[in-house]
Amino acid sequence: MWLRVLGPVHLTRAGVDVPAPAGLRGTLLAILLAAPNELVPVGVLVESLWPDAPVDLDAQRLQIHISRLRGLLGDAERITFEHGGYRLRVAPGELDAQRFTTLLDEATQLAGDDPRRCATLVDTALDLWRGPPFGGLDTPVLAAEAARLTELRHFAVELRCEAALRLGRHAAIVAELTDLVAEHPLRERLQGLLMTALYRSGRQAEALEVYRAARTVLVDELGLEPGPELRAIETQILNGDPVTAVAPAGGTPPVPAQLPYRTSGFVGRDRELAELDAGLDRGDPLWVVAGTAGVGKTALAVHWSQRVRDRFPDGQLFVDLRGYDQGNRPVTAHEALGRLLEALGAALPHDLDERAARWRTLVAGRRILLVLDNAATVDQVRPLLPGTPSVLALVTSRQALPGLAAREGARRLDLDRLPAGDAHILLRTLIGGRRDAGADQIDELTGRCARLPLALRVAAELVNSRPGTGIAELNTEIADAADALDLLDVDGDDQASVRAVLSWSYRGLPPDAARLFRHHGLRTGHDLDTHALAALAGTDPRGVRRPLEVLVRGNLLERADGGRFRSHDLLRAYALELAAATETDAQRDAARDRLFTYYLHAAARAMDVLVPLEASARPALPADPGVALPDFADAAGARAWLDRERPNLVAATRHATGAAPTLMAGVTWRYLLLGGHFDDAETLQTLALAAARRHGDDQAQGNALRVLGLVFGRYQGQTDRALRYTEQALAVYTRTGHVYGQAASMSNLGDLMLRQGRLRAGLAAVLRSIDLFVACGRPELQDSSLGAAANAYRWLGEYDRALEFSQRALELSARHDNVTDSGYTLRDRALVHLRLGDLASADTDLRQALAIADEQGIPTLRGEVVQNLGTLHAARGDHDQARAAHEEALRIGHEVGDPCLRATALNGLAVLDRAAGDPAAALPRNTEALALATLAEDRIERAHSLTGLGDTHHQLGRHDQARGHWQAAWEIYADMGTPEAGRLRERLSG
Repeated sequence: MWLRVLGPVHLTRAGVDVPAPAGLRGTLLAILLAAPNELVPVGVLVESLWPDAPVDLDAQRLQIHISRLRGLLGDAERITFEHGGYRLRVAPGELDAQRFTTLLDEATQLAGDDPRRCATLVDTALDLWRGPPFGGLDTPVLAAEAARLTELRHFAVELRCEAALRLGRHAAIVAELTDLVAEHPLRERLQGLLMTALYRSGRQAEALEVYRAARTVLVDELGLEPGPELRAIETQILNGDPVTAVAPAGGTPPVPAQLPYRTSGFVGRDRELAELDAGLDRGDPLWVVAGTAGVGKTALAVHWSQRVRDRFPDGQLFVDLRGYDQGNRPVTAHEALGRLLEALGAALPHDLDERAARWRTLVAGRRILLVLDNAATVDQVRPLLPGTPSVLALVTSRQALPGLAAREGARRLDLDRLPAGDAHILLRTLIGGRRDAGADQIDELTGRCARLPLALRVAAELVNSRPGTGIAELNTEIADAADALDLLDVDGDDQASVRAVLSWSYRGLPPDAARLFRHHGLRTGHDLDTHALAALAGTDPRGVRRPLEVLVRGNLLERADGGRFRSHDLLRAYALELAAATETDAQRDAARDRLFTYYLHAAARAMDVLVPLEASARPALPADPGVALPDFADAAGARAWLDRERPNLVAATRHATGAAPTLMAGVTWRYLLLGGHFDDAETLQTLALAAARRHGDDQAQGNALRVLGLVFGRYQGQTDRALRYTEQALAVYTRTGHVYGQAASMSNLGDLMLRQGRLRAGLAAVLRSIDLFVACGRPELQDSSLGAAANAYRWLGEYDRALEFSQRALELSARHDNVTDSGYTLRDRALVHLRLGDLASADTDLRQALAIADEQGIPTLRGEVVQNLGTLHAARGDHDQARAAHEEALRIGHEVGDPCLRATALNGLAVLDRAAGDPAAALPRNTEALALATLAEDRIERAHSLTGLGDTHHQLGRHDQARGHWQAAWEIYADMGTPEAGRLRERLSG
């Protein structure tokens, strides 16, 4: 039998072509062939063939079509029905798609060592294709498989061209690559191959033109700059170096390894593991493992993932979406994308769509395994899907998530309770060689545990902890526990059996361990360290060590990385039940209050080490929190603790009552902004603002409004929104006579005005803030205002005053060890040196600022410093280094969602394009920079963009358009009173 899907579906039986069925039967055959040897649920088939009809009404019609397909295939055993679905059996070598992937895998392995053999194998593989997969059938369930096969075909063509280059056939493949690039202009690998072929054929100028055209298409279509590999090829061509494969700019991307520990004593699941293995060999990009609570979904996913991790050399990512964590809301797609981007070393855009786009860009072409555990809904998962077949996503859920199968073509693996034999083996393995562990007693115990792995593990530990009690007697005790909980009247409820076992286990705990188990269910985060658990229990870390060991041995808690602890969501739900039944509302509230108090005071202690200068400006907290706190030896240790606990700090604040959110927001805001955690900063400040308004706390309202102004202004480029928040904050502080708040808000307001180009008004505001800091007795906090004043004087052309204020700011920062603000001031002073032509001093300041940005982990500062280094390199005539610096700044601007930084970097690149005699390449850069500056309401950068557009059009010979842009720029500069107005006036008069 020869089955073909790489084109219209076609069958050959015993050397004779068999007419392929048309209509619904042809679609049915295509769906089954898209999942060879896999179980396709009846629901998926019915929904695909009759999308608007109830499943039960069309099951009989489906059977008729299946029967006729069996006749067509000539073997009734080819299609079997089992477990609510149909399976089409395909032997090795019978399906062209499988043959294609086998040949391609072999060719890929030979690409480096034997390019000739590689090319031959790829040609053989490509000869199997006769058209679009499945003949282009428009059926949603086929979409993912068709896309996967099409992507593999593109990869095969690229691999063949790469092999030709390795064989020295540069000139011979230029024509083919030119056609391929025209057909697929967004495939950067093809663009790079064409550039390489042209360059090696002695056609350097044409190779560079390909890069410029590729960049234009990428920016226009996707809003993205070319990737690091394409940029590196351009740099090598510009330098006259041999074109070689290089790592992405900024170093090798991080390779995350986030898989949890593999469950010990894993037993069975051979069929399910084999299905996943087969899917991996086929290249299936999306799986859903569905089953009831406690059935072992996570254990299976982790066990299989650990087993195949070597197949994913670019990393393994694990996110617990907490879809069923009682008492806590599920992780949102926005939050999950944030964690994924952080794991890949990327800063976080603010918008959900921007995060999803950044995620897809980062993983494109990288071989990554993504485990999304405990998903509750399709909407929680869909934005996290990578959109590239190189990433395998494995989702676990209590729900079937049929929408992922219908739209994304996900494979589903339904996980039932362990088969009786496997359950028997697991329990016997866990309890060892007890003499009374007869087959009947073991079988009865597995039955009472509903053959659920979670219950079996808990029961096994109870058996091991009571060697003097017979297993038959223990079975009786479980039955009694079930009666006591009134659970046995729930027929077939798997969770009832789990709770019976848990009740039996809980009753055997020592009092301190029982109390800790109840209280751990009151947690607001996911995993906890010993200090947090001690706070919940009302003791110190030493006091929870022994009960923790008891709970871990009993499988009621499990160890996580870094000395932390977590539990299954069923165990937490049971702990919450026990707490509600055993303790009063006041006792439970007291435990939660202790946990929040621990997080608040520990965060404050960390901030005192990280930013000591602002200690007195943070909310006043009681001297004795009543809970044990960790010690931090240095700023690195404090930052590491804050990084680990950040999700728990936010979760605890979400659950906090009264004025508590204002305290956490007031303690952590600086850390969150400097670290680029803008979404968490926005969340905490929004919670704080609501709490402050409920309680009529004017100062807390002002604080929250002020920081929200920083989030949306300085860090997100939403200047208008930022101004509203900042002006509201200033009004609150003025009404209440809070002078420090007035000083801080006035400084922020002046900074926003300067960005809008209101230079004199902005300067007046920051100078007023300097006076206010003195008036409130906090002159040590003037440095950021001094730096803003220096910027205003620089823009106004008063360079001596700019240097004077920069020096005052640096001296103040040095006296108070304010390293962070000194980094920003050094960055700004370097621009004054550049204006004055003092390149050596500018270089010194920028190098120091860059070291501070990297040491303090401030991505926004690094981006701005690197951008200024690009300007410095250009002034020295080193255009290659300048281009590399501007491109890195542009990348950082994309990552952190800073439109102003992106605009500045694009304008810098446009200057280099014009200097290289290529105004056509500069035009789209200036145009995009203008759009970004307008969006961010950055009037200064808008004027720079208009000036650049005028220069570009002038070089293109479009003199009327050039004058129009220069005139628009002059009007802005003249209104601001900057020296650029005079220079442009001369140009307009010429």
